[in-house]
Amino acid sequence: MSLPENVITDAGPLIALGKLARLHLLAALYTVVQVPQAVYDEAVTRGLARREPEALSIQMACDLYGWPILPSPQQMSVAISPGVLLGDGEIQALNAASSTPAALVLIDDEAAREEARRLGLKVKGTSGVLVQAYQANLISRQELETLIEMIALRRDIWIKAELCQRVLAQLP
Repeated sequence: MSLPENVITDAGPLIALGKLARLHLLAALYTVVQVPQAVYDEAVTRGLARREPEALSIQMACDLYGWPILPSPQQMSVAISPGVLLGDGEIQALNAASSTPAALVLIDDEAAREEARRLGLKVKGTSGVLVQAYQANLISRQELETLIEMIALRRDIWIKAELCQRVLAQLP
């Protein structure tokens, strides 16, 4: 299996996989995971200030796997559609992905995913990462189903239960 070279992540997948203790799957699936500065600030800096346990896991994963923290750009090259409200991390992730050839952007927020598609970017969310990990034989089907069900039940992972049910229903 060929690993994507250019992967840029938003905070959502980092936080969700950190809460599930599955950040190692990103390292197993992707050559390099690039983390925009605003994403790092949201997931790690502010997470540590709030004493979120996954914040330390994300910080350690960035260090362990050598995931680069992308500096905040002086100006954005991506134009977000009028009326679409995105956070700084989502905007920086879309900006980095749009200026990186053949990039895959990891993002969970529905509006941000729609913007990514509008910009012609390849996009995948937390559940897509887990399905890819299953397809790569990194986790079993039972583990995949359990993780997706856990996401649906947890109030601290902001992925809709309906999406989780669709993912489970589409498994072969």
